[in-house]
Amino acid sequence: MKRISLLVALTAAIWLAASALSAVAQGDQRDPRMVDLAARARENLEAGKSMHMKMSLKIEVPVAQVPDIDIEIWRKNDKIRAEMPTMNQVSIVAKDEVFSYQGQAGVMLHVPPETMQQFADQRDAVLEKLGLPKDQDEAFVTLLEKDMATIVGEKEYDDIPCYVLQVKPEYCQAFTESLGMAGAMNMTGGLTNVQFGVLQMALEQETGNLRRLYMEMSLMPPGMTVNVDLKLTVTVLEYELNADIPDAMFEFEAPEGTKIIEFTPDRTIEDVQKELLDAAMAQQQAAAPEL
Repeated sequence: MKRISLLVALTAAIWLAASALSAVAQGDQRDPRMVDLAARARENLEAGKSMHMKMSLKIEVPVAQVPDIDIEIWRKNDKIRAEMPTMNQVSIVAKDEVFSYQGQAGVMLHVPPETMQQFADQRDAVLEKLGLPKDQDEAFVTLLEKDMATIVGEKEYDDIPCYVLQVKPEYCQAFTESLGMAGAMNMTGGLTNVQFGVLQMALEQETGNLRRLYMEMSLMPPGMTVNVDLKLTVTVLEYELNADIPDAMFEFEAPEGTKIIEFTPDRTIEDVQKELLDAAMAQQQAAAPEL
């Protein structure tokens, strides 16, 4: 459960933190705070496409005690690099390809363009149904333009005044699918029956930038027959917009001896997940001291 929960949390952090940099509201009938927030946030929309961010991840599940995790993210347009040093994990997420190196298991998952296209088609179908644009940043903006989220409070984080926004329950699933998160989870998690509940984000009043993200969801991990409740809190520790990020940041070569697992279009999620888990168990057994 611990490994699966971390994969879910990492995916959520990557997509939401890298996309939720702007909130837009228009019209005379809207909350004036949202109108002001929108103007400030839109100024940073392009700046957020080249970004360096450090975050802390808190995961709460009833079946395990998970320590807080530090994550560092670099984003340059459609490419994202995420590192979790304590897990020895590096993920490179691009529009048409994903590499996820899991050092503790000695494996690297590769999702090639053909499989990524399948996930993109699924995501685009959801976007089209909701009348949202395919671009992830613009999709997020349009979700707020359509009144799918509202300001539910004001709070300070690290002495920075923020608005707390909550996505309306009926739109939580659509919100996450529009960001490609549901498909990304399935690539690595092998999860079923994923249901989203509360989804809140704190945006800085002065800039509109993300300061904190809170999610509640229930899901069924592999090998279980009942759902497990999961709470996720992402705290942004620091960020830099318009960051100068070299292209080399999005290159990664796995160490010699790493087992490469290919998620080709002909493979099922369950099959890929089983290979990941088997590889992790084999690595643990090999590292265990002899009695």
